[in-house]
Amino acid sequence: MPISAAPTRTGRRRWVATRATNSSSSIVFGLWHSPYGASSVLSTTASGLAYGLLAVSSRSLVPGVLAHGLYDSGWAVTVLLQG
Repeated sequence: MPISAAPTRTGRRRWVATRATNSSSSIVFGLWHSPYGASSVLSTTASGLAYGLLAVSSRSLVPGVLAHGLYDSGWAVTVLLQG
């Protein structure tokens, strides 16, 4: 198989489905945080896109889960230090 082969029809469908799924789940993730305001919705939607890209590129949920945990831990430490 040549290295520069064009994507197959199935490959293209998978690419579109992956992007659509990542986008829609990121929007839901952002909207889940809507009680905290519009800026929270936007930032968590962006975070959701990043976590989704991590999952797709690594073919595992673990990197996104770890990244989310580190982010939440950072916020917890900040809140605790501010009293």
